[in-house]
Amino acid sequence: MRKMRSNRSSLVAPVAAEGAGAMTMAQMVEIMRSLQANVEALRVEQVRMHEDLVASQARNDELSKVTEELRQALQEQ
Repeated sequence: MRKMRSNRSSLVAPVAAEGAGAMTMAQMVEIMRSLQANVEALRVEQVRMHEDLVASQARNDELSKVTEELRQALQEQ
């Protein structure tokens, strides 16, 4: 099973301090691109985690089945 990892860096670049001037359009575009990249990375991670969950549930179901079969075999002895 894969380990969960968080590679989230700061999602938003620091905003210019008051009085230091307005943010430029290029800075806003760069922030938007960064946010879009983070959203996509999180979406990919969510898909991977869902796949891991489905696989884990399948393994759990199989183990429950085997455990029940063993329990029945022990009761018969």
